[in-house]
Parts: sequence; structure tokens; C-alpha cells
Amino acid sequence: MKLKIILIITLLFSNLITAYLWLNDKDEVAFINVLLEGESEHWTIEDYHVIYSPDLMSKGDGTLTYKNEEKMYGY
Repeated sequence: MKLKIILIITLLFSNLITAYLWLNDKDEVAFINVLLEGESEHWTIEDYHVIYSPDLMSKGDGTLTYKNEEKMYGY
């Protein structure tokens, strides 16, 4: 459940940045680099990058690791 919340927040955050950059039609150069790291009871996320600039949009390059050996049901 926490993974779903983390993923939803990550996607929402990256979409808000995209909308801001698209709507911001100024001559300023915007470069945003966000590094996401954290953990929940069952998951660890490391080095997940969200990079936005006028020429580049990149998400990912991180690792998502399941911490427990127990099987998960209902997913």
C-alpha cells in the first residue's frame, strides 16, 4: 500500500513539474534535478532521479528493492 502511495506521489510530483515547465513560457532556463530515496516497511527506493530541463526530461535510473522474504498476495 505504501508503495502505491509513493509511486502516486512521485508521478504526481513529476507531472506537476512538467506542467509548470510547459506553462512557464519565459526565456529563463529551468533545470530541476530531484533525487528520491527512502524506505517503507517492505520497500526501499534508492537513487531515483527526476530531471527536467528545456532539452531533457528523464525519470528513473533508480532501484526499488523488496526487503522481506515473505510472499505478497493481492498485488
